[in-house]
Amino acid sequence: MNLPTRMRLEACASEETEIAEIQFLGREDAKRGIDAQWWSDDLETKTPLADEPDSHWNWCEIISYYQNKPKFIARCVQTPDGAIQGAMLVRRKVKSVLDPGQNAVFIDRIATAPWNRDKLAKNPLYRGVGTGFVLYSIVLSYTQGFGGRVNLQAVASEEFHAKQGFEPTTIQQDGEIVWEIPADVAQKKLIERGIIDA
Repeated sequence: MNLPTRMRLEACASEETEIAEIQFLGREDAKRGIDAQWWSDDLETKTPLADEPDSHWNWCEIISYYQNKPKFIARCVQTPDGAIQGAMLVRRKVKSVLDPGQNAVFIDRIATAPWNRDKLAKNPLYRGVGTGFVLYSIVLSYTQGFGGRVNLQAVASEEFHAKQGFEPTTIQQDGEIVWEIPADVAQKKLIERGIIDA
């Protein structure tokens, strides 16, 4: 099974599907396509950009720190116009919280571009970036032999993560609760998408 290389996004204005590419995220792409673009004051917002929990993340520095660590994978999703619509950093192997003795993939950072956020942008451009990255992580976990288990800290939206199948656990990391998608939920998603057989 290969990891996804494309992601289906919904253009909010037209409700049409657009195919975006899932690509390696390097330092220069992070610097030019995220740090220099995402937090522009030109964006019409409902709330201040600085209120977003990831507005202080410097993706170029994050990628620089993790790029030579083999357990980490950095990806971005890019539309045909060249704009980076989302970014993610995942760790290939951590311990499962819900299934002791098993492994999982950990989403260290995940973000959609500010102009795609329904609760922030007055006229959001695309939907589906976060959902697409969660599916990518499930596939990665499954291909690694971890049953599709994925965990993270729900920094931005617990509601979104709950809809994706994440369950809160009793474990905290850096003061945040760890959430995890159990193997059965993950595999159900893969079956529904036709990625694996029932």
